[in-house]
Amino acid sequence: MKKLQLTLLCLSLCIAPIVAQSPFEKLYKPTLDAYQKNPHKVFLELAADDFVLISGTGVIADKATTALFFRDVKTVDMSFTNQRIKEIGKTAIVTGHEHSVRHYENGTPDQIIDYLFTSTYEIRGDKLVLLSTQHTPVAPNPVTEQETIKTMLRQETIDAYAAKDVNSYFAQVPHLFRGWNTRTGYEVDMSWDAIKKKNESAFNTNPRKMEPINENFTFKFYGADACVVTYDQYLYGKENAAIPSKEIRVLEKQNGNWKIAGLLAMWDYSGNNFEQNNVRKTIEAETNAYHAGDVAALNKQWAYNLSYVERQQTSLKTTAGAAYFKGDALRSFGDAFAKVHKPTGQTYKILDYEAHVGSTNAWVTYTQETYNPDGKVASRTRELRILERVNGWKIVAMSNVEL
Repeated sequence: MKKLQLTLLCLSLCIAPIVAQSPFEKLYKPTLDAYQKNPHKVFLELAADDFVLISGTGVIADKATTALFFRDVKTVDMSFTNQRIKEIGKTAIVTGHEHSVRHYENGTPDQIIDYLFTSTYEIRGDKLVLLSTQHTPVAPNPVTEQETIKTMLRQETIDAYAAKDVNSYFAQVPHLFRGWNTRTGYEVDMSWDAIKKKNESAFNTNPRKMEPINENFTFKFYGADACVVTYDQYLYGKENAAIPSKEIRVLEKQNGNWKIAGLLAMWDYSGNNFEQNNVRKTIEAETNAYHAGDVAALNKQWAYNLSYVERQQTSLKTTAGAAYFKGDALRSFGDAFAKVHKPTGQTYKILDYEAHVGSTNAWVTYTQETYNPDGKVASRTRELRILERVNGWKIVAMSNVEL
């Protein structure tokens, strides 16, 4: 019978009534029940004046300091596994794995506690007295944690570009930061309030579908609740980016869930296929608009508001009296051109195309053959385009030489 009682005791998730309970067992379960209903009050009554808490992170706290942890806790839900009790006279040592959820009355989100513990009690008269408690965080399963983190990080990127609410991915802590380099410098947001505000301003704005590929992960865990992750990200897929961005995340585990406490993204904005394609799209859109007679669409491919925008074209000397126009002169020419330009009925082909794309500008050369409706070559020119990033790629200079 005694062997059966010990077996049941070791397997129980909490202290359950058993036959021939010891004095400690008779006091322990009612004390736990009362503690879950009013943790702050019961802790103050239960803990000895010289109580000491030793945490797995090396923190040592006395009774007054420990009581502060429970000051705003309304109730606690507790469960135990592998719980064992060792009684020596009026002293009892309890060990096990505790899983608790603290519910706060001041609006603080529920806090999940998961650790191994050793608590020492003493029976004094008809009361239990808690002498000390030691907590050790449960060591994470590296494989499981890493896969969870990978999934979370990829989904955060997808949701961010889809213009969804991504606030839940971030830790609501004052030391939260997020930064990335831009084509002309960098951007950084410090604090939860700043990042929350920017996230909300982007919500439902210009959603885009992304299928990022993340590779070459490294993980460094600091205990059970902190981790630094580095990885490579092909945001647009490998076929569109020869060089991935370098990603760094500082993570904290809150209530059993990994949250981003720090984010750094380092981009190489030079000649990847995605930017190469965008540059060519601007060039072709400008030429297509010219042949379609759509001057408004043509002008959208130019950064006409810049003072140094310039167009060089030998044929202009005959039709407009000058071989090039720049700044205000080019804008005036454009206004006059829009009034008389009609669809050309012609088609064209781009040959010998070469582009060098940097962070903020692009240099493009190519040969263009233009064909009349009958298919005969109308002209053959050598073309030069210089583009800058101005709300996308825009032409700031062009040169056209007859061959």
